[in-house]
Amino acid sequence: MELVKRQDTIIFKTRIEERGIFKGKLRYIQYSPRIKAWTAPATYSVFIDIMLFFKQNIRMDDAETAQWVTDCKVVLRRLNELQRGTQREGVRDVVLPDVIDYKKVPYQHQKEAIAFALNMKRCALWLDMGLGKTFTSITLARLRHAIPALGNVQKVLVIAPRSLMYQWDTEVRDIADEAQSIIIAGTPRQKEKALYSIPDTGLSFSMITYEGIFNLEEDLKLQEFDMFIMDEATKIKNPKAKRTLATAELCQTIPYGVELTGMAYVNNPLDLFAQFLALDPSVYGTNQWIFSERYINYGKAAFGKYIKGYKNMDELKQRAYFLAFSRTKEQCLDLPPRVYETRKLPLYDSQAAWYDNLVSQIDSVVSEENLVDEAGASEVTVKYVVAMIQKLQQVTAGFLKTDIGEYLWLDSPKYEEMYSIISNSTDSFIIWASHTYVLKKLQEYLLARKVSVEVLDRRVSNSKRKIVKERFKKGKLKVVILQIASECRGNDFTCETNSVSAIFFENTSSMEERSQAEDRQHRIGMTGTAVYIDLICEDTYDEGIQLLLQNKKTIAQYIREQDLQLLLGKGGSITVKKTKSKKRPKMPEEVEAELEERKAIEAEYLTEIDGFESLGMG
Repeated sequence: MELVKRQDTIIFKTRIEERGIFKGKLRYIQYSPRIKAWTAPATYSVFIDIMLFFKQNIRMDDAETAQWVTDCKVVLRRLNELQRGTQREGVRDVVLPDVIDYKKVPYQHQKEAIAFALNMKRCALWLDMGLGKTFTSITLARLRHAIPALGNVQKVLVIAPRSLMYQWDTEVRDIADEAQSIIIAGTPRQKEKALYSIPDTGLSFSMITYEGIFNLEEDLKLQEFDMFIMDEATKIKNPKAKRTLATAELCQTIPYGVELTGMAYVNNPLDLFAQFLALDPSVYGTNQWIFSERYINYGKAAFGKYIKGYKNMDELKQRAYFLAFSRTKEQCLDLPPRVYETRKLPLYDSQAAWYDNLVSQIDSVVSEENLVDEAGASEVTVKYVVAMIQKLQQVTAGFLKTDIGEYLWLDSPKYEEMYSIISNSTDSFIIWASHTYVLKKLQEYLLARKVSVEVLDRRVSNSKRKIVKERFKKGKLKVVILQIASECRGNDFTCETNSVSAIFFENTSSMEERSQAEDRQHRIGMTGTAVYIDLICEDTYDEGIQLLLQNKKTIAQYIREQDLQLLLGKGGSITVKKTKSKKRPKMPEEVEAELEERKAIEAEYLTEIDGFESLGMG
């Protein structure tokens, strides 16, 4: 048998019945009836396997094949240098091309990641949370667009979780002002309109969710994208899921690509298999059963197979070494002490209905002709607006306390996003919230998913508080949920074993409280970089709080300046249906009808009492 390279394919000149010689050696190989030979893609993974098992079969007298072997050796040597870091003696540092305006100076790990990715058509960037995956991948696409030899990329498809769509839109507009940003979301008509608005020339970034690909797969293929970016690629964990198969099939039609995630696999190696099914099948193959048998130890029970543990893990990691650039926060010595991230999410439809109702009530009271005069807002107006704004915060957090004291559970996309962040990181976490009801719901949500968690608020005894803080410090507690008002001062929530990241599930409009809350993890004894993630419902008062903190204004000032709508928002143009819960949330009109019914019953009762009194029976 002998092998040669032709264009992007390796051709094994052997008979079809000799397939057995490849078993356990090449993960992805196909028979071509046209040329009557076995073939494999000319990737670095295939090259390494060939050098291990079929080196003597390479036709080195063939010019194209010999050049491929030489090029692969040079590139793999450089990839190894970049993986280990270029800040070492005798290693050539990374110098990025000066053909674009980088907007900000890339950190060392970002330069190394970009250089790594430019050496191949597709790769994975496994960067810890807070290391700037978005900036790195956008810059990579801009370079591939600016230098035709690097791919001449025009159309970029960004596949991301729903919660990151708006963040991607913002980042693209900030980093790549020469590019067009398009969000493919909303109703079927809105998605169709967005698809047809993608330009054929010039750099463009089109954002879509993993769920959205399944229904639009054929339309997306017709767009002929030049590059894909898969953000939070652990979203395609299940190799048999429709969205995994649709994503993998679509990505295989796109020449260039990059996969972004903080952790390669979270629950088991099958998570990694699903990701590489879309990125490069030659690394682990396309047969899930063969992959499972090689890397997973199964046990047998009466109810079927179960996972006892894993095996060949060193081999699993080695196979991804030259395709997946990896960095942790601890390895990046030039990081700033604090890193901030905002994740914007669309409201669920039940939340949007309540949010619109409450904003309408505020608008009807706070108007130019009624309560706001030349002297400014009255004290009554400010108190009313503050009280109503608290209800707006409740809605974005997933609940509402009505005027009759009833708690309505509306749910919120923040819960799913919070769990996604926690489950995809090895960090310990502080979750900040304001309402007692939310603290309770957060704890219930995480405990149901087997996350070790405790809650601290003003009601917790000093003895329990001491135990919780000690467990968190020793790394024995994954998550601690804190009430902002009571816990933002004086506490130490550093961890001796892990970096600590903070999620602001609810925010505060007090700059002093926000600053104090951030300092709970950012202090002497901290490990790594302090990461702060704000979960924001798009076009709501969640964004208004950020405006208050940024502009150092009060709510009363916004009322006087007649700019209150800037704080409140409109609830977003896109909402998401949430139908999993069997108990449907009550809509505003239903609660109003219930109140009217109670008033009618009360009025009827009072009428009867009045009648008794007139008869001398009172």
